[in-house]
Amino acid sequence: MKEYLPNYLEGDNQLSLAEILKQLTDKELNYRKYRSARMSIHTAHFPYQKEIKDFDFNFQPSVDKGKITNLMSMEFIENARNILFIGSSGVGKTYLDR
Repeated sequence: MKEYLPNYLEGDNQLSLAEILKQLTDKELNYRKYRSARMSIHTAHFPYQKEIKDFDFNFQPSVDKGKITNLMSMEFIENARNILFIGSSGVGKTYLDR
């Protein structure tokens, strides 16, 4: 919060105090969530961080990129549906499970 507060105090801001506090609190919560995730990754001693954007769909053509992209919308949660990755070893199931 202390990093962002001067911008709110110095700027020509039309927000109410309550709106400013809400935005600052949201920024603080997002930062804590990010820091917690980074610490968990560090504590797990992962050699590197894998992200879906780095998945090589050309290496595994049997994986439907459109379906995976659709899953990233998290719509299946709203519909209370489960996702199950089935395949033999080395096809990228664990990679996609992140």
